Amino acid sequence: MAVKKYEAVDNTIHPIRLGRYNAEVAANTEPEGEIDSLVKVKVSKSNREFGIRPRAVGLTRTIEAEDGEETRIVTLRSKLPILTEEVFNGETMAIGATLTINSIVWTIASKIAEDY
Repeated sequence: MAVKKYEAVDNTIHPIRLGRYNAEVAANTEPEGEIDSLVKVKVSKSNREFGIRPRAVGLTRTIEAEDGEETRIVTLRSKLPILTEEVFNGETMAIGATLTINSIVWTIASKIAEDY
């Protein structure tokens, strides 16, 4: 896990913990400036928890899975928190665009807004 900086919609900067592969995505750059709020950003926050649920993109990829003699098409899904509003609204995070994470190509299938 890596602690990174996340810029909220109101331009305050909060700490966020990301998995190693999510933290290494080249397009997902940290905001400039220092952390100025102790309110934590929680990637998997429930509605009852205090904190910020970050803006994110929903990712999908399709693989062929062999089950004995049968081959099935399986769709895998993941979520990637986006650290700045500028990157979230940019062309690299458009629905249908592709991202490479740990040598695996994912397709952006949805965009998820920030929530408190």
